[in-house]
Amino acid sequence: SAQAPTPTPVATAGVAEPSGALDYDIANGHFYKQANGQGGAGETGFAVEDAGLDGNGNTIKMGSGLQQLGGVAVLGYPISRRFKNVPDDAFPYQAFQNGVLQWAPVSRSARLANLMDELHDAGYDPTLEAMGYPRWQPDSSGGDYTAARRERLSWLDDPSYADLKEYYFRSGPNPELVYGLPSAPPRTYGWIRVLRAQRFVFASYNNGPVVTALVGDAAKKLGQFSGEMLTPQHPADTNLTAWMVKSAPAVAPAPVVYQ
Repeated sequence: SAQAPTPTPVATAGVAEPSGALDYDIANGHFYKQANGQGGAGETGFAVEDAGLDGNGNTIKMGSGLQQLGGVAVLGYPISRRFKNVPDDAFPYQAFQNGVLQWAPVSRSARLANLMDELHDAGYDPTLEAMGYPRWQPDSSGGDYTAARRERLSWLDDPSYADLKEYYFRSGPNPELVYGLPSAPPRTYGWIRVLRAQRFVFASYNNGPVVTALVGDAAKKLGQFSGEMLTPQHPADTNLTAWMVKSAPAVAPAPVVYQ
């Protein structure tokens, strides 16, 4: 990751929980208890906010980024606090059940991180395949992005996966800017049809509607996420936007080729 001075987290005031609510508005965003490890019981959870400053002095808008990508219906509920890979990382992240948001200071926007590439680089493909995710597959581009894009998008031309292709292109003519390029041709595992991209995985169960798979939860189970970043917050905490340093995985991820 690019390096930048570490910003000072901005404290934000918590808001009292409405009685019995699993998620609710707070001062600068929304608070979710659904993935707090207690089935939503108790008071703890994770805040998703437009608050805190990046190294350029801009507000880190994780809440707006979540909504622009389709909200929790697409990304699932938050499963972590904000975190960084190293203390002076320019990019703050937040993990959700179905993916990871990355704040990009230059574009001043939240985007999906290349989670599936990171899991591939960390050596998790055999385990992921056993969980029903296709293995990462190389292309014949020799590192040329234009050729790689053309070949990887052509993997979606199989008509038996037309619904997965339609869902992937729903974001616009350049879906790789949102989801990343396909990491492998679509695969069928029994009654599950799956498309793996760099940042997301799409699946259809029993030929039903296409949904986003729980790859954030899978990364957590594999140990890609660990440590204090996974500790639920209390809504009254004054440091809801403070970030944690992610604990290192067993194998350090190699640089991602396609951004």
